[in-house]
Amino acid sequence: MVARDNRTFRRYSRTKEFPITFRNRVIKARMLDYSLDGVGVLVEGSAVISKGDIVGMAIHEPDFATGGEVVWSCIHGSGLRLGIKTRGGLKGLLHDFRFSDTLAGLHRYRKTGVMTIRFGKVVKKIYVRDGELVFSTSNQPEDRLGDLLLREGKITREQYDRATEEMRRTGRKQGVVLVQLGYLRPQELVPVLRRQVEQIILSLFTQRDGVFEFEEMPVPPDGMITLKLSPYNLIYYGIKRIEGDLRSEIPPLNAVPSAAPDTEHILKDMTLDSSAGLVVSLVDGRRTLGEIIGSAPVSEEEAIRTLYALFCLKLLEVKTVKEGSVPEEPGAAEARSSGEAAYPDMEAIHAMHAEYRRIGYYDVLGVSESAPLNEIKKAYYRAAKKFHPDIHFSLTDHSVKGKLSDIFSYVYEAYVTLSDPVRRQEYDARKRQGPQVAASPAAAAGTKFQEGKIAFRNRQYGEAENLFGQAVYLDGGVAEYHYCYGLAILKQGKTKTAVKALERAVALAPVNAEYQAELGTAFLRMGFPTRAKGHFEKALKIKPGHRRAAEGLAEANAAPA
Repeated sequence: MVARDNRTFRRYSRTKEFPITFRNRVIKARMLDYSLDGVGVLVEGSAVISKGDIVGMAIHEPDFATGGEVVWSCIHGSGLRLGIKTRGGLKGLLHDFRFSDTLAGLHRYRKTGVMTIRFGKVVKKIYVRDGELVFSTSNQPEDRLGDLLLREGKITREQYDRATEEMRRTGRKQGVVLVQLGYLRPQELVPVLRRQVEQIILSLFTQRDGVFEFEEMPVPPDGMITLKLSPYNLIYYGIKRIEGDLRSEIPPLNAVPSAAPDTEHILKDMTLDSSAGLVVSLVDGRRTLGEIIGSAPVSEEEAIRTLYALFCLKLLEVKTVKEGSVPEEPGAAEARSSGEAAYPDMEAIHAMHAEYRRIGYYDVLGVSESAPLNEIKKAYYRAAKKFHPDIHFSLTDHSVKGKLSDIFSYVYEAYVTLSDPVRRQEYDARKRQGPQVAASPAAAAGTKFQEGKIAFRNRQYGEAENLFGQAVYLDGGVAEYHYCYGLAILKQGKTKTAVKALERAVALAPVNAEYQAELGTAFLRMGFPTRAKGHFEKALKIKPGHRRAAEGLAEANAAPA
């Protein structure tokens, strides 16, 4: 039986003692969970509180200094369980309510109004109509249209300065001024506005400090251009920007996920990345979340983040796990049916590592050259259960781990090639020409790097990250690979992770001004002006007059210590 969650806003578990006031009495209660519009509580003793009653509450962290209406009640042991719908509007701290959950709830509620988010002096607003995101604004200079075009290289610094001066002189909007000055074609204005609005919204997914409030009102205001944005895409890719461990955001690892029904309208409005496709392909109603995370040909962190996004959008649901049941080890069900061992077969690992490149794609998967796509997929999953390094977490021999990584990289390469008709045809043609000299790791890395550059130019930053990451894995001694890897990660808002890649690029090529300036910019974005200043100064020493480093240094010097 499938457990369905029909609540509009996500419910968070939190136990906390607090007082309830009811008919001039103060009653001891315990909060069990909370959501943006309600609280679940347990009242001790013999209090008689019924549906429709109004109670007062004073809860802090999360803050619910307000009253509420009891929408349901039931006897629970020696106490009374209550569901209380809070009053006072939809507002709270970003620390208590994930931004992604709030957006998803507004969409499911089909709300119309303005969501205002404040942190420090920063104010960002999102305009929602019938649950759809139609516009956003920000008072941060870097979120302005001209700054976006400047970062993308679409306008020069001189053009930016002239447009800014004209905007101040005439009072016209920046987009209008850019078109009037000929820096932007009229047909380019809406696509650029869309990118600007999306970047403002996406930047909020990584923000955990601040307050928000949703006010219901007619949207849009007079004179505002509205855009049709996909809330599903924004929520999905916004979640993919979140750094840190999201394991607590998904159901238990022994839960069995399955595709939720009636989601065709959501999928039509989305453009999923390769990670989603690889993870979703493992959801079959039998595998546990632990098995899916272990088998997916992506990092554990990426698999968990992808699953969290899919659960948030209610594209996945979970079956109820019977109390007291013991989940099977990953691959146990397949092992029983296929006779494969559920533990590492060391002999098979060593034998495969000795010949995997020689035998080619078909043989490494164990399929014939005429195998259809569904057979190739099944073979890939079987091979993943044998050779994915994360499956065999108990291994302590790093040399064996390295062999598993080599084999699995080739298995994944075989799967990607043979599941794509064009790539498969090209591979078959090369195979018919006879034995080829295997590409060296350095050559393979160069190919992945060039593919990554194409993806980056097309703004497919997630795909670019994967390709640059493969280049780094194959040949970690090339500074440019680490630099571009960091840029792709930075474009997705994952600044902390990007810094590690950029630091490696700087370590390999310390006299490259671009690398130093980019690392300084990343540190500045993280709020470390002193560290940023050091890299900007190094960049200017290497290349005096470096504009980006000079601007960054000025900003770092102006920042509070």
